[in-house]
Amino acid sequence: MNQIIRYYSRWYQNLIQIIRKTYYILEYFKHCATSNVIAGPGFLGFRGGLFNPGAASMDNGDILLLAKGQECHWTDAVIKKNNYKLYLKGDPVVIALDENFKIKSSYPIKLLNNFPLQEDLAIEDFRIFCFKSKVWVNHALIPIEREIGQRAGYSECTQVLSILDAADRSLTLAGSPKLDFKPKRKEKNWVYLEHKDDLYLFYSFSPYRILKLVETSTLTFSTVVNQSVDSRLSDIGGFGTMVSFSTNLINYDDLYWLMVVHQVDASNGSRLYYHWGVLICKENLKPIKITSSPLFSGWGARGGLKGICYVMSVIIQNTDFVFFCGEGDEYLTRAIITKAKLDKMWSAL
Repeated sequence: MNQIIRYYSRWYQNLIQIIRKTYYILEYFKHCATSNVIAGPGFLGFRGGLFNPGAASMDNGDILLLAKGQECHWTDAVIKKNNYKLYLKGDPVVIALDENFKIKSSYPIKLLNNFPLQEDLAIEDFRIFCFKSKVWVNHALIPIEREIGQRAGYSECTQVLSILDAADRSLTLAGSPKLDFKPKRKEKNWVYLEHKDDLYLFYSFSPYRILKLVETSTLTFSTVVNQSVDSRLSDIGGFGTMVSFSTNLINYDDLYWLMVVHQVDASNGSRLYYHWGVLICKENLKPIKITSSPLFSGWGARGGLKGICYVMSVIIQNTDFVFFCGEGDEYLTRAIITKAKLDKMWSAL
């Protein structure tokens, strides 16, 4: 009897795996039909590809992207001991697109000003916003921990602000925001909003916490909103994992700003990302509406790292919203959703 139970248990597990793989293949072709690759492995010599692009619309009509180019895909650096020195090693890469999404120029940034003089330092997860006539970048600063000949990883991640200067192809570290509470050792996914010459830092989604810049010279922020959220928002997908910010906020209409949030389904031993749109009220900064279904998921994502489709930034072009994503931590892609379609997806909270 036990042998029969084990047999059918293995048969059931194999069947589930076959169904998942078949579904993924179908979703892959569907996904490829609705999104376009901007850059991938080999672009500008980065064998590990590029991932997680920040994006902003410039006054000259160009779309400015800032992404991480990696010499070796980080998973290969972890798995293959001879590659451990290449873990998260690479450069910020600037890509300028025209209004038709054609690449006008691209280059890695080699001039890093004010950054710590540390070889084992990763700079990634770039988001872009304009504030006081400058192009600001909110991103992660990660000190890499290495065991010689064995492994590489990290247990610390700091959120910082830098200024991008396209003229001299430089990124200058402005510093780490000073909060009115102690942040965790590993911080990710802070996002920003510039409104009426004020700068707001969105720290966490649940609890919903927002801070306002009160001293520019020291990058000091003070909490202006700190409250629990609607039960629908604390666990949107029902996965029991944290809901986090994905994109800096942009204008949606006269009443709302648009942001994207994400949650990870880790129930099958992998990380499957889901993204939803959220509308934030311009009067009180509170979330008012959420899309009734995910805008994007990791099903069908490109690259060897399955389940990873990370929406890093969004811009508006005419009446379309253009979402820029990192897929498999090795491809930069874009996808378009019209405002008319989004208007039909909102569910009030």
